[in-house]
Amino acid sequence: LKVLNDYFSQQENMELIVVENELSFNTKKAHAPWLKLISHNYVDENDFVLCWDLDLLPRDKNVVFDTSLLSEKNINLCFDTSVVLGHPRFNNNFYFNSGLIGIPKCMRSFTEEVYNLYAPGAYPSYEQYYLNDHLAHNKKDVCVLPNSYNTLQHNGPLFQNADFQHYTWQCLFNNTRDELIKKHYERYFRY
Repeated sequence: LKVLNDYFSQQENMELIVVENELSFNTKKAHAPWLKLISHNYVDENDFVLCWDLDLLPRDKNVVFDTSLLSEKNINLCFDTSVVLGHPRFNNNFYFNSGLIGIPKCMRSFTEEVYNLYAPGAYPSYEQYYLNDHLAHNKKDVCVLPNSYNTLQHNGPLFQNADFQHYTWQCLFNNTRDELIKKHYERYFRY
């Protein structure tokens, strides 16, 4: 959180708001990742919400998030890079990772519908599979953001060169996610 506070303090027109799991709009007491889908409830005065999982970290202080790439008419998502490497798909519609999701106000009712239909309570089910299914079923267009904004895999040039690195998986060489985030924290503030 210290990295993200520092990073967003330097970004123009982007305010960091931390949403905690116990807040009142989470009527289903769903696992924290589901809160992205109801994020407009927490920041009702905003026309656009860009949601980050807390393990999505900027490579360094100099990386600039290009807000001109965001659509104000469609949901904004990154392609899930784990699919590229052949990880099993839980369903045929799984393409996008919602660790980073931009939700314009016109899509608010759509994402809240996904929450209301599918949020499974405190069980840590992955909200992105339900979101992908609902996008496909309703034939919704997605604004696809660069892979470098939500890169999942730790072993390879895509991750090493990514602007934003998503420390979701345990990686090779016996490094855990927590160890990777600690190293990232030290590197971020050192450079």
